[in-house]
Amino acid sequence: MENSPPGNFQELITNSHFIDWVSNPTPESEQYWQSFVQKNPSIRDEFEKARYVVKTLQRKRKAIDDDNVREIWDSIQSDLKPKTDNLKLFRWWRVAAAIAVIIGLAGLFYLNFDRQDIDYSKIAVTGTDVSDITLVMSDGSRKVFTAQQTSFSYSQSGLVMVDSTMLITEPNGKATGSHQEFNQLIIPFGKQSTLFLADGTEVILNSGSHVIYPVTFTGAKREIYLEGEAYLKVSHNAEMPFYVNTNEMNVRVLGTEFDVSAYAEENTSYVVLVNGSVEAQLNDENVLLQENERLTFRKSVNRIEKAVVDVREYISWKDGWMYCNNESIGDITKKLSRYYNLEFVFQNKNAEMLTMTGKLDLRSDYRNVLDVICFSAPVKYTEEEGRIIFNLK
Repeated sequence: MENSPPGNFQELITNSHFIDWVSNPTPESEQYWQSFVQKNPSIRDEFEKARYVVKTLQRKRKAIDDDNVREIWDSIQSDLKPKTDNLKLFRWWRVAAAIAVIIGLAGLFYLNFDRQDIDYSKIAVTGTDVSDITLVMSDGSRKVFTAQQTSFSYSQSGLVMVDSTMLITEPNGKATGSHQEFNQLIIPFGKQSTLFLADGTEVILNSGSHVIYPVTFTGAKREIYLEGEAYLKVSHNAEMPFYVNTNEMNVRVLGTEFDVSAYAEENTSYVVLVNGSVEAQLNDENVLLQENERLTFRKSVNRIEKAVVDVREYISWKDGWMYCNNESIGDITKKLSRYYNLEFVFQNKNAEMLTMTGKLDLRSDYRNVLDVICFSAPVKYTEEEGRIIFNLK
């Protein structure tokens, strides 16, 4: 590799080793450049833009003869050489014009302007306190599903398949140009859902969750917004990274499996990595996670923590289990409240602080689960007017 590593977009698109890697990657070059971007997170955006440009140049190469391509590259490299500060802006627009010859105006705007973050607050619907799984279409219409678990699968043409039987056509069809059509899934307490996005990514949504996502993905990255909890198996696409945005953090991934929990009413949000690697951004800090690591954000103290964990404790819910490792009865009942849509009350605060270790079968009736808790800890419960009341034995 070159002695002086590239430090910005201009140096990247004229770096011969970078160009060779994008055009004809090898295991060695792949390892080098992935390590490079991890060590230099501050230029990640410029890195992605540079890769996009070089890749586009390669795709368009057949439409232009080799002499013209070489002439354009020579022009870019010549114009990027340092001259004087007052010529910098003029130089940049000459470079942009040369690139625009190949990739068109859409590519030009991608290079010069960072894509604006989507304002999900303007997209999110009101009235998310629902009793059944609700699909909100891009035109605002709602479709309600009464089953305990429902599966939604999107095709690249904008069709929605529900539980492998009913087909729904997205009203405005596939996204065109810079405009994207967004759907929303609202999962009430007591129910769960599985969502297959248009790119093949699987999103398993826990009770009490709300997800906003595009009908089809366009542009240089894939993004969704989540409130609640989801387990994701992201479809790999190195040229189009995947982002999960929450109120507290943004999680960037190329293709992996992980769990994100971001309930508005909870004091903590976290991401747990099962395999692969992800990068979480919060509080203007980028944190890289390895397998079996959890990144936690504590809202009340504005603190970030990273730790090695047993991932089963965080992902078993998707298979109908809850692993408890010295967990308080209070925290356990918070999860059960969402899972079964129950209200818990503690007449004695000491009962709430007691802990237990074990595995709960959430696929059974909630009374069976509560009986297991009472067998494992010195607590008892009664049911009164739809509430579960805990007390010490």
